[in-house]
Amino acid sequence: MQFVLPNHVENRRLFAAAAGSRRLEEWERQHVHACEVCQGVFYVFIRQVMANSYASPQEKPPAA
Repeated sequence: MQFVLPNHVENRRLFAAAAGSRRLEEWERQHVHACEVCQGVFYVFIRQVMANSYASPQEKPPAA
């Protein structure tokens, strides 16, 4: 019996795609559409990026 390890998209590439700084390659896009694990990770990254983009800018500390 031979075990086949799934070839998932790397988390750093999913994060870069969620942030809009990189496009996934064709095989990666196809894999994300078919893989529930990668879809879940990508969804978390998208929500994280969106939450950070809507966060109010923090005030700068007063100059000493």
